[in-house]
Amino acid sequence: MLGVLFGALLYGSISDRYGRLKAIYIGLAFTIIAGCASSVATSVYMYAFLRLLVGINLGCSIALYVLSVEIVGATERHIMSVLGSVGFAIGIIVYAALGYFIRNWRILSMLTSASGFTFYAFHLVLVESPRWLLSHGHTARAEKVLRKIALGNGKHYPAHVSLKRPVSTKQATLLDVYGNALLLRWTLIQVYSWCVNSTVYYGLTLAAGDLVSSLYMGIALSGVIEIPAVVFTLYLVKRFGRRLPLCLCMLLGGTSCIAIYLIPVTVSRRLLIQNVCALFGKLCISSSFATIYIHSAELFPTSVRNAGMGIVSVGARLGGTLSPFIVLLGDHFYDMHFVIFGLLAFTAGLLNLLLPETLNKPTLESIEDLNAGFAKARGKELLAIDPSSVHHLQKLIEDEEAEDQMEEDVLWDTNSMERAKLMPAHV
Repeated sequence: MLGVLFGALLYGSISDRYGRLKAIYIGLAFTIIAGCASSVATSVYMYAFLRLLVGINLGCSIALYVLSVEIVGATERHIMSVLGSVGFAIGIIVYAALGYFIRNWRILSMLTSASGFTFYAFHLVLVESPRWLLSHGHTARAEKVLRKIALGNGKHYPAHVSLKRPVSTKQATLLDVYGNALLLRWTLIQVYSWCVNSTVYYGLTLAAGDLVSSLYMGIALSGVIEIPAVVFTLYLVKRFGRRLPLCLCMLLGGTSCIAIYLIPVTVSRRLLIQNVCALFGKLCISSSFATIYIHSAELFPTSVRNAGMGIVSVGARLGGTLSPFIVLLGDHFYDMHFVIFGLLAFTAGLLNLLLPETLNKPTLESIEDLNAGFAKARGKELLAIDPSSVHHLQKLIEDEEAEDQMEEDVLWDTNSMERAKLMPAHV
């Protein structure tokens, strides 16, 4: 987990500078090599070092997620995002089953590490992010990718339409994220929210053996419950957006965790009720974790999206690192770890209400777009579509009558609306 913390930052920058696919392929290759090597480690220090390398290179998974949401249109981003959670849930179930039948940890480690080779079979169908290509001035390659996607979807790419290179050609870095006050505020809230989601998610997974007789069964059930959570998430984010479902799921998950502690010892079938609360809490946190991936990816501009996702992923890794120690509190203070999980989820859920909604909003392409697209009217932050419309927006703000009619979120993407219309509904 500590390795992934550093890897998220490393591969976030690599992905934004050299492309999503390059970061994925390089990271996966080193992950497989280090993982297989750790299965034959001859000392605990050698094993720890190799697992650290595995974690660092697993940071490329952020690039894989960003790629999945950048190759689809705004209306389908939630599907691509949530589908990744299905794979994660299946992985938990399969790993619990493998652990039950394969008790030799070296064989188990070798088998799971080598399974990464299967990903390279998708090289024939994977494409580089057209948004990344366009933001880096590779217009011809971006059009080629879009034509390939359109052909695969059975659609016709308009011959008279050509992509335009973004106005800003400045190479964005992590410092640009910290240098923008609004983006920094969003990022700090997301870092805390990701940290809490990870803490509660992995904490409930690790504590699965506390409430059932079999550790393998407990972990498998924690994976099974994530599948209906995915279906639940798909409906919520499509119908109610990102912000409110994220807040609601974290509040409900926190309530379930606290309920585990509050159930009196004298209650009959107390253990069964605690199991139900724990599984419902895992369902809610799994749903919020899937939602926060979507929300964060849509908030960051394309030029710093992977770097931004790397920053918030650091929060998640910190939470994952802390979760085992919080679970250990249950050995000294009965079920106190569930109380901590519940309180953390409550605070993070409420803080997410300070972030803007992104449902069906085309993503921003650069930080300049973010700066140009915002104006303040009576303490409200207004998002604009086009930099050319900023002057018109300012005139509307000066007009008292027109200002009262303006909505909180006017529009998103500054100079990519025309490109967004070209994006296919799905791959």
